[in-house]
Amino acid sequence: MAKQISSGENIMGTEKISKLVITTGIPLMFSLLINSLYNLVDSVFVSRISEDALTALSLAGPVQLIVSSLGLGNAVGLNAVISKALGEKRPDKVKNAANAAIFIAICCWIINTVICLLFLWRKSFTESF
Repeated sequence: MAKQISSGENIMGTEKISKLVITTGIPLMFSLLINSLYNLVDSVFVSRISEDALTALSLAGPVQLIVSSLGLGNAVGLNAVISKALGEKRPDKVKNAANAAIFIAICCWIINTVICLLFLWRKSFTESF
């Protein structure tokens, strides 16, 4: 018989570990599989256009990976800080961590945008001569 969980109780501390691994691990594995298949299918279709298109896609892949890694790193760090603050029952620290994470995400976005625009500008500048 399933036990009732009160609204204030955290299931991460009360649920069986095997059930938690399944309920959190399977969606993650499915997400990674979809991401890998996206890149594979994208490469197959783009390779039919031209060799230059496949080269461009191959160069864009690492940039996409860097952008997602920055976001994932921010999310993992935020998760650790918020979990600790929730365990300490400190909502002020949770709010500060969330605000810091949003600020870091915006900074990462600005940095990525500036770097990509600089590469585009450099490419168009060198082609004009």
